[in-house]
Amino acid sequence: MRAGSRSQRRRRALQLLALLFLAYPVSAAAQVPSSEEIQRNREEMESRKLQFLEEKARVEDFNVKVERYKELRENVPFSSVPGTTDLVKVYVNGHNVRGVAQDLYFLTNGASARGFRREYWPLFLRLNQAEKYDGGMPLYGPLDPERPEENVAVFPNVRKRGLEAIVADVDSTEHLAAIALTQPVVRAYERRLREEVAELVIAVGEPPAASGPARMSGERRVALFQHRQEEPRSEYPARRITDETRLAAASNVERAPVPVALAVALDPAPPAWSLRQEVNMLGSEYEGYNVAYKPGNFQLLPEGGAMAFFGGRDPQGNAHTQPGIYFSFNQKIYHLLLLNQTAFAAFSSGDAPAVNGGTLNAGIDIGIGAFDLAGMIGYSAYNVVGETATGVSFTAELRYLVTSRVFIGGIFTRSNAEVFQVEDAEAKRTGITKPGFVGLSVTIR
Repeated sequence: MRAGSRSQRRRRALQLLALLFLAYPVSAAAQVPSSEEIQRNREEMESRKLQFLEEKARVEDFNVKVERYKELRENVPFSSVPGTTDLVKVYVNGHNVRGVAQDLYFLTNGASARGFRREYWPLFLRLNQAEKYDGGMPLYGPLDPERPEENVAVFPNVRKRGLEAIVADVDSTEHLAAIALTQPVVRAYERRLREEVAELVIAVGEPPAASGPARMSGERRVALFQHRQEEPRSEYPARRITDETRLAAASNVERAPVPVALAVALDPAPPAWSLRQEVNMLGSEYEGYNVAYKPGNFQLLPEGGAMAFFGGRDPQGNAHTQPGIYFSFNQKIYHLLLLNQTAFAAFSSGDAPAVNGGTLNAGIDIGIGAFDLAGMIGYSAYNVVGETATGVSFTAELRYLVTSRVFIGGIFTRSNAEVFQVEDAEAKRTGITKPGFVGLSVTIR
């Protein structure tokens, strides 16, 4: 019994050890993280590190701006406007106010030269009533310790928003406060202008004494204009003095009419008399320049018009005249030779098919007075019923010169081209034979 119980205890001990041995790797495996978890933890730690570094950089940049703001406040110096922190004021004593404005503005985040020109500097000018100064720029005199309010300049302040520096928003109440602060500056500027004008007046001296009317001798020789008073007049009326600055001296001026007693020979005649006689420096026979258009040796003559196309046939073989249009370019060389390129289109009429095509021609153009007569021979092509026919063409044109640059006339052309198409079993034929057209033309040179 003892031996059996001892062996049973040994088996149980061995089973327990086996279970412990098997359970240990499972628990150890459960506690070891996977590679994905390790990578995720690493990325999260890196992201936190980057966030910390960015936050640290923003804090350091903001601290730098704060230090520069303090240095600027000590160097200028400036102080807050009573009742608000959105505005600061400077007692200008030889300061460059635009430079101070730039130093303040470029402490802000996102500052740029464009932003300063379009936003901050115009706001500074409005706060300091720049429109009341010559040139649109506030002007300051020397700083007077007894009247420092005459040298005040108001600037929009730089404010904190989180870890950023921005330009303060100036509302209407603060704008009125700035106007009140800068009003003495404007009055001082106006006072300086008045003092400057007074100094200039003193430097110029007293105005000259008033003088009486001019006295001149003369004799009436020629009536300058018909049915009007002759000049020179026999006497001048009394001079009227309307200048208030000279009324005080009016008692010393002779106000009576002044007679003209001595004769003056007017030679040559006065200009007014010359104009009345219609005399000019080119003589009475001058007719002006005769300006006219003279064509050169090479002319480009665009031409276009309406036409009546003939040569088309309907399926029964009947001829039909079809309406259409054409356009051409003519090159005239040395007033005789003529090159022509023409494009045309005829519309379908009476079951006759639509036709389009073009011609290339060369010939002679002879000018007889206001008429131009041209004869040409060339090569023509016609597109009809899905086919193209070609042939020799003969063209004649007659033009009449309406103005110096515009002709009107007529054109006639004929070709030996021919094309037909059988449409069905009954041998119906449609197409063109010996086509051509007659047209009315307008030509520009």
